[in-house]
Amino acid sequence: MMEFLIEGERLAWPVVCALVFLTVLLLGTDLVWRMSKLSGKVLLLHAMIIGTAGVLLIFRFG
Repeated sequence: MMEFLIEGERLAWPVVCALVFLTVLLLGTDLVWRMSKLSGKVLLLHAMIIGTAGVLLIFRFG
């Protein structure tokens, strides 16, 4: 397993994947929200569901 050192602490590879995934998810949700006519609440709910599922998958299989 790959590990990173941040200020002397070990940071597991799944945590890095989760952070990258959430960053991309937030940027993608913002882009979709600006380009679509869906309400912000629908997109926020979508981001929360997809984000949670993605993080769980990363920790399960990462």
